[in-house]
Amino acid sequence: MIPHSLLRPAFFLLWALWSLLVGWYALDDDQLASPAQAAGPWLAGSIALGALFLLVAALIKVLQEMRAGARGAAPVLAAGSPVLPVPATDTADASIASAPTGPVLQIRACHARLARQTPDAVVDLLDHLQATRPVLAAHAEDPAARLAERGMAMQVQLAQGMEMLVAALPDAAPVAMFTLAPTLTRHSRYAAMEWPGLMASQSDAPGPLLLRELDVNGPSLAPVLQALFARFTASPRLCSAVLLSLEGRLIRGRYHRPRDDAPEDALDQSMVLMWITRTGVPDAIRREAVEPDTPAAQHARQPYAWFREELAAYTALAPHEPEAQVHAAAFTASLLQALREEGAAPAHRLGDDPWYPVPWTRQQIALQEAAPVLGTLYPPRCVALRDEDGEALSQRAQAAAIADAWQALHAALPETARLRCVWYDSSADVDAAIALRMALRGLADPLDLDDPRVGIDLATRVGALGGGSGAAALALALASGKAGMAIIADDDGSLLLQPVVPAPQPATTDTASALSPPPDLERP
Repeated sequence: MIPHSLLRPAFFLLWALWSLLVGWYALDDDQLASPAQAAGPWLAGSIALGALFLLVAALIKVLQEMRAGARGAAPVLAAGSPVLPVPATDTADASIASAPTGPVLQIRACHARLARQTPDAVVDLLDHLQATRPVLAAHAEDPAARLAERGMAMQVQLAQGMEMLVAALPDAAPVAMFTLAPTLTRHSRYAAMEWPGLMASQSDAPGPLLLRELDVNGPSLAPVLQALFARFTASPRLCSAVLLSLEGRLIRGRYHRPRDDAPEDALDQSMVLMWITRTGVPDAIRREAVEPDTPAAQHARQPYAWFREELAAYTALAPHEPEAQVHAAAFTASLLQALREEGAAPAHRLGDDPWYPVPWTRQQIALQEAAPVLGTLYPPRCVALRDEDGEALSQRAQAAAIADAWQALHAALPETARLRCVWYDSSADVDAAIALRMALRGLADPLDLDDPRVGIDLATRVGALGGGSGAAALALALASGKAGMAIIADDDGSLLLQPVVPAPQPATTDTASALSPPPDLERP
């Protein structure tokens, strides 16, 4: 989009060219009997040129107002729609961890790259216990590599991620998207709300309707995971969500330039994209499902196709704006309300639940349930390590709070999913890492983080992942095949304990069992 600051210079440049042209024409004796005769055309042309630029400026203003979730004055959190409150820590005792809430979720697909390495490759490298430096150190991007080459590699990763979503997700209903990108700085080129659109633009294949539920520009995945569980809790018919985490110097806009500022610490690039679902399709959706390729199915789902065409029309108004390629959930809700007020008949046939606007087909339900399960995410616990005044608790109090939360989570897990390893990033919060070590040593069944098979410190053994360490921990836990706990530090002085239980991978796939409904872990 053309910035307003360029309109005025462009207007005066064109006006000057127009004036020179008219002046040359007026001085030509063969064209006009008197130079005064050129005043009328010059004035008319100047007025027309001014009107044209006023129209362009007004159009730009309208398009900018339509941009959902603009960056605004709060760069750390740019939400596409209001985020439901996450259960807070008991203010009476800041050492007590908040109770886990929300359904049990499943990871159905994952595309992850850590310094261009797959999680499986990183886990294999971690098995070499004699390693004396982070495993990603040998695979860091070459500082001498051209910017175009690194940008092309990033585009390839985004394209592969989008292709995974198009191939895996059934196009049954809108999918909530949660995005984490680095905190915005003067070097930032893209915000969190723009990365989903950049990813979607890498593929022309038709796919599900992605709606940006939450865009966070910040240093931690903790608030994103909490919001994800809160959304699934508040929307019982929401079946699918997408989690996207991006980090790295290229993502931050910190390119290697000869006249750059003082060099920053090394930072490995990471991208993690996950398709997350409930453990089963809700019964309400099953009861209302229709047979595919029937007049009843076409009649039931036609309003949804009509609404997607309406959204595509708004996307066409700003084809070069990344955030317009994947709309915010709040924008689509307001657009639907406006269409209903205008009397559009298809809009009134859409359901009030934005995540379940029309019935599914039975084929879409079968595709949803046939998708492989890579792992299970149990509701996490958030542990506050500061008191009401924002002062850090003593290490003993912090360790006690972490131990209480760990024991509660451990007791809620099935017997076959006992936690065997801990994924954490000591560089995110050194004091919290010390308290974590003390807490796990004091358990009835103690865990020693110095044991390389139990404690995996991402900072010292994997690489400098920055804000991408939380999503990297989830991806590595899946690849390891061992039930573990991802410890994610937040900048508000809290720790999020997220259990990750990888699914057992059978040697062969039974087609009949793959199409059968998976057990509903949300029910006893």
